Amino acid sequence: MAPKRSKKVPAWSKQEILKLIEVWGEKSIFSALQNSTRNAATYKEIAECLEKEGYSRNVQQCREKIKQLSSAYHRAREANLRPSASTQRCPFYDELHAIHEKNVIGIPRQTVRFSQDTHSCRVENSPALGGKEQDVENNHLKTISSFQDSSDPGEGPSEGPAGFSWRTPAGLCRPPIHRQKWTREDVLKEQMESSNKFLERSADRQEKLVERQENIGNRREKLVERQEDIGNRWEKLVERQEHIGNRREKLVERQEDIGNRWEKLVERQENIGNWREKFVERQEDITDRREKIMEWQEDITDRREKIVERQENIADREERLVEWGERFKEWQETLMEREEDIADGGERLVEWEESLVERQESLGERQEDIADQQEGMESGRRG
Repeated sequence: MAPKRSKKVPAWSKQEILKLIEVWGEKSIFSALQNSTRNAATYKEIAECLEKEGYSRNVQQCREKIKQLSSAYHRAREANLRPSASTQRCPFYDELHAIHEKNVIGIPRQTVRFSQDTHSCRVENSPALGGKEQDVENNHLKTISSFQDSSDPGEGPSEGPAGFSWRTPAGLCRPPIHRQKWTREDVLKEQMESSNKFLERSADRQEKLVERQENIGNRREKLVERQEDIGNRWEKLVERQEHIGNRREKLVERQEDIGNRWEKLVERQENIGNWREKFVERQEDITDRREKIMEWQEDITDRREKIVERQENIADREERLVEWGERFKEWQETLMEREEDIADGGERLVEWEESLVERQESLGERQEDIADQQEGMESGRRG
């Protein structure tokens, strides 16, 4: 079954893709993805690196995005290797080209380039072979060029020589030989088309092979996980069996305990019979005590009658206390009136004391006047 994809995957931002390419471009990660088919751990490492930078992506999203970028880059690069085609670019082409040139690609590829000016063929190896270029001598095309020069332009292209065979560099497929007149441009064009088709088919097959290897690696990982899960389940089953054995032992112990409890229950029933006899004796004691209680109740009724009489006496005393309270209130009112009279008398007494003081002062002044007059009279007598 194909893995279920989430309904909505958030779009990749530009900064997020650049960070993904930066992590992908590390030598260890790049070589691990190129040389190993079981690369789930590598994609997990890429997802963790993105998470450290603040981007939340899972392993499946990183795998799909890297495959999209890689396929787009290879299509653009293969198209740019064709001399007749215009320059094609894909998103983030410069960054992808930089990491592919910097790192070593595990699967070597060869690219055929033809030069129409020098009539030569050049085989360019991939960066895995050190980026070297091998020149194919002009003798490979010498037969075509000499045959075209000897042909008459007015008569159209001439036939190729009998027994002529075109061998492409790096073991490319042999183009079909047509029994018609050929020109150098036709041969080069046919050879370029066949070589480009072969490269496209080989690239597609290689990508499919890598995808199949990744699927096999993922299935192997799932198989290992299932085996580990089966092992864990087997361990749990063994633990459960041991637990069941322990429960059986505990059940036997409980049965023995139940037997002991049954014996104790029988002893308790015998004790209950003894307790019943004692209970009958206690009931007889209770009847005797009830008779005594009846006597006590009669005494209590007599005492209640006496208490009622005392309560009536208390009620009479309370009425007297109420009368005494009213009298006490009247005495308090009279006392308050007397206190007010005393307060008025005190004020009057203070006024009298003030007037007495004034009179004493005036009396003192008069005494001084009289003393002055007496002194004047004595002095007059002496004179």
